[in-house]
Parts: sequence; structure tokens; C-alpha cells
Amino acid sequence: MNKLYKYIQSKIDKLCEYAPTQDTEPYLQKIFSEGMIKDDNGKEYDITISVTVEQGEYIYSLIKKYRPKVSLEIGLAYGISSLYICRGLKEVNGEKHIVIDPYQKEQFHDIGLINLIRTGYINIVDFYPYPSDQILPRLVFGGTKIDYAFIDGWHTFDYVLVDFYYIDKMLNEKGIVIFHDSELPSIRKVINFVLTHRDYVIIPWKRYWRQKVNQFEVDLVHITKLLLTFKNPYRHRIPVNRLIALQKLSNYQPNWDYFRTF
Repeated sequence: MNKLYKYIQSKIDKLCEYAPTQDTEPYLQKIFSEGMIKDDNGKEYDITISVTVEQGEYIYSLIKKYRPKVSLEIGLAYGISSLYICRGLKEVNGEKHIVIDPYQKEQFHDIGLINLIRTGYINIVDFYPYPSDQILPRLVFGGTKIDYAFIDGWHTFDYVLVDFYYIDKMLNEKGIVIFHDSELPSIRKVINFVLTHRDYVIIPWKRYWRQKVNQFEVDLVHITKLLLTFKNPYRHRIPVNRLIALQKLSNYQPNWDYFRTF
């Protein structure tokens, strides 16, 4: 594994020597307007899997607000979300973005890495072309700490829960974890687990959850845990969005025999 990782990093370093740097914002606008991208050989690929412009701006806004030093992303794909994250990291003097994606070459033709190279962000990226359930335990064992995580890998309940389990061990207090495609039942189930078994709250999208009262803006983040259903007091009302962000309030760990229906 180490030999393959070093080989890929050496290839990235070599590409970076000749890669032109492009401004992120116009580059993203071009990708979204055309719906496709060319690799270094001129071959065109349709961008079929990606965050939307609105989701990307939200991801970026959370970086700007909470100013993480180290971020982690599961699922590089075409690299669109990574561009928003790295753009924010650069602006808040962040240090590193860890990316995990075993399908980057086979399924996405290295387009995600190409985008990071073209925009000049590859120098702050640590890329692992292996499954997250293999890399995350190694990062935990190595003492890695992060402030921001974006989960967009394999979407079955077991994989998402394992991703969160290890991310939670690395995530600092007040850190942010974002779940993409959170309208899926499997991912909403994981989010319910997080809200019932760890000390996290939902960070609402401003357009849905912010109000102005007596000319003061009231942030409803810390009362979202009160929004429970009547049938199950442990099930939280999760907004029906494709992207849900949670903030870690503390390193709370339940007792060894703790369980709540979620």
C-alpha cells in the first residue's frame, strides 16, 4: 500500500511541475456551464456526479465561518466539492485537505486530481486511493486530528456509519461533519444515530432556519435537538436536504451499554 501511495504522489508531483494554475471561481463556472471537462489528452467527460452550485457554496461558507485547519473528504469523484473546500481552506490559512477515493482512476479517470492540479490546490492535498474503511483506522492510529469532514463515499448504512465512527474519533470539538445525499434512508439513519448517540447538532441552511426577531438574527442551531417527533422521542426531524451539516459540541461517549432507538 505504501509503495502504491508513494508512486501516485510522485506522479502528482510530476504533473504539478507543468500544470497551469487557474482561478477557482471562473473554472467552476466553466465546468457547471458546460457540464463537462477535458483531461490532459483532450478527452471530454460529462460531469454526472457532483455537488450543485448551491451545495458547493454552502460547503465553502462553512469553511469560511468555522475556519478549519485540516479537512477530510471521502469520495473525490470529479473533485468539485474538493475545489470548494480547498478554496475555503486557502482563504482561511488552512493547512491540509485529506482525500480518500479508491475509484478515482477507474471510474473518474483521475479528473478529480486533474482539477486539483489545474487550480493549484494539489499542494495541500493528501490523496489516498484506497477504501475508506482501510485508511480511516490508520489515520486514527497515527493521531490525525481534523476540523471539517465531508462524507460522500459508498452510501449504504454500514459504510456511512463506519466512515462517521472513525471521523468522530478524529474530529475536534466544534468541528463540522457534512453528509451528502442525505435524502437517502441509509444516510438519514446514520444521522439519527449521530444525534441520539453523540453530542452533535444540525447546522441549518440559512434560508430555511434563520429568522429575524426585533432586528436581531437568531441562530437556531442549538435548539434543533428539541425538534423531535411525538411517536419516537429519540428520532430527530432532519431537514429534507441533499446535504446535512452537523457540528460536534463535545467528545461525549455514551456508557458501554447505552442504546436508543434511532
